[in-house]
Amino acid sequence: MAHRLEGGTRDRPQDLVTAAQRFALGDQQWSVRSDALLAGHDNWVTGVRWAARSADGHQPAALLSASADNSVILWGPESALGAEPGASLPSFGAHAAGASASHDTWMPLQRFGDLGNQGSVALGFMGALWWPSTSGECGRAVLAHGWNGALHLWTVDKEQSAAAWKARPCGTGHFEGVRSARWEPQGRYFATGS
Repeated sequence: MAHRLEGGTRDRPQDLVTAAQRFALGDQQWSVRSDALLAGHDNWVTGVRWAARSADGHQPAALLSASADNSVILWGPESALGAEPGASLPSFGAHAAGASASHDTWMPLQRFGDLGNQGSVALGFMGALWWPSTSGECGRAVLAHGWNGALHLWTVDKEQSAAAWKARPCGTGHFEGVRSARWEPQGRYFATGS
């Protein structure tokens, strides 16, 4: 199907399937279906990352997507629009105005990145990660890496009268492929090796 869509040969509306697709992996049966189409990037999406589950089992309803269009988007349920940056993200299964975040329409809550096609992300972003916190909350910082190895960091700046996302200085990248990347257990730093 992807080949037909990319090749421009899609001639039947039923080519985009929303019905559950069943498959077996080992001795387990799985079912996958398309629940929503998140339209916000202007080029290939190169990476996606769900928000990490906290130590108390809280699963934030939030997703990061990185793209070759020089942007990273923080996606979440429409009920989170207008919330202060860095506020606790809604959870899957949590009820807001009588609807579960998992059934709410998902929207771009924040867009990060550089405008234009120049600078350290001229070829776009390869991926993005949530910065872990010692408090167990996710969604207060985002780290992204570009095709050329450059790192980009955005954090919630609570020193202003209203909290806002702010770009922060970040280390430079590698000149060869990164072979290993890990957060320090307390979330104080991120180390990469090539």
